[in-house]
Amino acid sequence: MVLLKQLAATFLCFMTLVGASGCGTQTLEIIPSQSVNPSEVTAAAAEAYSAARQQLLTAENRILQYTVSKSRTVGTQSYAESATGTASFSGLGTDALIAVIDEKLTYGTVTAEYLLSFCNGTAYSRISGSTFACELSRESFMEKQLPPVLLDAALYGSISQTTDSDGISMVFSSPTALEGWVTDLPGAQLISAQGTASLDVAGALIQTGYSAAYTCGGISYSLEITLRCSTPAQLELSALHPEHPEECPKLSCLEAPKLLLQTAGDIFAAQSIQAQATETLYSEAIPVTRLRQIQVSSSGSGADLSANLSFGVEVTDYRGQVTTSSQAYQISGNLCKSSIDGAEPKDEPGITAEIMRTSIEDTVLSPLFATRYLAGAEITEEETCYTLVFTGNEAYATDLCRDLGAYLDLDLEGNATSHHSTQASGYLSIDKVTSLPVAMGMYFTRTHVFGDVPYVLDYRLDQTLTLG
Repeated sequence: MVLLKQLAATFLCFMTLVGASGCGTQTLEIIPSQSVNPSEVTAAAAEAYSAARQQLLTAENRILQYTVSKSRTVGTQSYAESATGTASFSGLGTDALIAVIDEKLTYGTVTAEYLLSFCNGTAYSRISGSTFACELSRESFMEKQLPPVLLDAALYGSISQTTDSDGISMVFSSPTALEGWVTDLPGAQLISAQGTASLDVAGALIQTGYSAAYTCGGISYSLEITLRCSTPAQLELSALHPEHPEECPKLSCLEAPKLLLQTAGDIFAAQSIQAQATETLYSEAIPVTRLRQIQVSSSGSGADLSANLSFGVEVTDYRGQVTTSSQAYQISGNLCKSSIDGAEPKDEPGITAEIMRTSIEDTVLSPLFATRYLAGAEITEEETCYTLVFTGNEAYATDLCRDLGAYLDLDLEGNATSHHSTQASGYLSIDKVTSLPVAMGMYFTRTHVFGDVPYVLDYRLDQTLTLG
């Protein structure tokens, strides 16, 4: 459970409030602004806020409208992400809980609509045209949601308040620490933070906000959240389950599709990329083994782009004969030179900085699983990173076989009597502190039967990379 909470904080899986149980009601006392001892103002404001917070947490129904923006600065490179959405909950604290969360996610230039629903022990998420299921208890579902801007009054040296005809406005300042839900990363250090809250004339919490700047491991973070909330007495919700829920791929890691999008957004945004990849293809049907080494380095963008992209290929045929070939491209601004098999470099006037940058992005993203290929996903924790392990579906196997068959000039799928996959998987490793990808890859093994004879097709692609 600690891992899930760390993951939610690290990758900004921000959506809803963690519910509380066994909380009694408190009498709300509204203190008008006047000349009093500052400590008395702080104490009175904290008491009013605590009562309003308690009231929100014990409500059976909630509607939350929120915006969240976060940036990470690694060296001189910043990576931005945001979410805007509405979360509705009916039957909180009961077995009849229904939740519907509808939000728009943005990771750099990558955007997606995300819909999450929960009912009867199953969460369904829809993103990038694909729908996934995850079996969760009511408590586990709520624990996976980051509490947006529920402030801990004890963390602030000053809480000022002003009262008018609309209610009470509060400012939480002089913080002593970050809010506990911001990050679980060890070594995080507060730079600055401030919270706000608005209560209506009845003392109910209607709006909160939080902004913070902090560092961890040499990385600078900034975070800003605003939330509007209401607690209607009646809220009729229908869980937005898919028409055929039994057909939805089941994920152990509900956040996996979001992390795939974040990785793509970070790669598109990165001004500096270094990557090394090894690709191996073996076919018993030919038979042939193909080994490809890929090197990428890129910095800057547009007219300031400086980049190198090279491929080295080694093919071993059925006689054991080895042939090699290589391609290398170097670009500075819009001036590109290429070299084939080590020959003297020549100008490539048709390759611009934009084309080169796109080629680099395509190359670096090639080992990353597409959302539509996911049949399963789980997460493991290592010392410095999280690793998501993916299982591919039949569409993944079919599409990859088609592409590999085109290279081999053999229609494996169409000509085989039958076929079956023994491995269709991939992985993505993300650094805990920077949230940037550090490795990714995919593995694939499929047996094609021609007549009664089986032939193995084996494919593997591993890549390490450094961004920013």
